[in-house]
Amino acid sequence: MNEISAKEFLNKMNNIENYSIEIALQIVKEEEEYITNYNKSQLFFDGKQSDGKHIQSVYGTQKGLYSKATAKENSKVTFELFGRSKKKTAGKPYFLLQSGEFYNSFKIKIDKDSFAITANTLKEDEEGGLVDIRYTFGKNIIGLSETNIRRLKENKIIPQLTTDLQQNYFK
Repeated sequence: MNEISAKEFLNKMNNIENYSIEIALQIVKEEEEYITNYNKSQLFFDGKQSDGKHIQSVYGTQKGLYSKATAKENSKVTFELFGRSKKKTAGKPYFLLQSGEFYNSFKIKIDKDSFAITANTLKEDEEGGLVDIRYTFGKNIIGLSETNIRRLKENKIIPQLTTDLQQNYFK
């Protein structure tokens, strides 16, 4: 049996938070595609932002639901994500997929003790200029909802962190 003194044990316990943050961020880096897919799924399938609300214009001029005109304009277009297809249907929530450039640009940015999901939010308008869709829909179009943060913790972070702590920290 491995013995550890009370002093060594307390020292390990005092350092566990920093070690856990380091490992959690390493897991986030390794699971970048999984995490960004959560963000794309919540937009595409649920039409929801990181704050859990439906996507809608920050100006209040658009209610966050596709209009009959948009549905008619896109009637022959089917959008697909993860093998499931969808159309822009009048009265259904926005899902912000047009060319795929926005969805394909999702990445994880890791800082010292945190991470953020980023994406290229610049889109070409009808006149050929660039417009940032965050100005129309707000900054919450990027990021995980509380539900998806919980899922990420339960399905990836906690199990992998627990395994790492058992195998490497408390050996």
